[in-house]
Amino acid sequence: MKVQQDRTEKTVQRGGTERTVQQGGTDRTVQQDETARTVQQDETARTVQRNREILPLDDYLQISGLPFKMSPEMMAETAFFGVHESSFASAEKMMRKYLPTRISDSLIRKVTEYVGRKTFEEDTRRACPIERNLDKIPDKPDKKGILYIMVDGATVNTRLKDEQGSSWRENKLGLVFSSTDLRKRKDGVTHDILKKEYMPCLGSAGNFKKYLLECAVRNGYGRYEQT
Repeated sequence: MKVQQDRTEKTVQRGGTERTVQQGGTDRTVQQDETARTVQQDETARTVQRNREILPLDDYLQISGLPFKMSPEMMAETAFFGVHESSFASAEKMMRKYLPTRISDSLIRKVTEYVGRKTFEEDTRRACPIERNLDKIPDKPDKKGILYIMVDGATVNTRLKDEQGSSWRENKLGLVFSSTDLRKRKDGVTHDILKKEYMPCLGSAGNFKKYLLECAVRNGYGRYEQT
């Protein structure tokens, strides 16, 4: 019996499933589909190659224009350890223990001083307009409760000497919170302060006053029934 090759049906075992395909015209169709897929893959590869960019690592991490080649989050973390440890050497040890990075104590000091300076500049920027516009402070209470403003000070020895040659300076500290942020403990007598803000100042009483005033206004000074 004569059978034409291009019309012969052949059973193919593929993945455990039998498929019957017609050779000849079907083979040509499959070959065309494979060729089309190959061309499409090549075009996709060329498109990806055209869109690919080569960037310096600092640009990719978006730290090329930042000091110390650190992200803002990393600078904040470094400053946190710098101000909470007794020394920068101790801060270095703690950072090595709790963070997957190594930063020298000298760099921790530079970052901490940089963040502190930027914080001071921001506090000054906000405090000066308040001092110049005392008449714009709210004087009509619209909040129930009491706003508490507490101040204290402690003398510390610094590396800087004043005009009299003394290196001792008073570190002033203000604390602002409201009665709405108090929660009674189980004993029914003492309280926890859920929200509070500190305002430190290692300077004159005049400077401390304007920083504390801005902090108080921001927390509702002039708007509470009592202060």
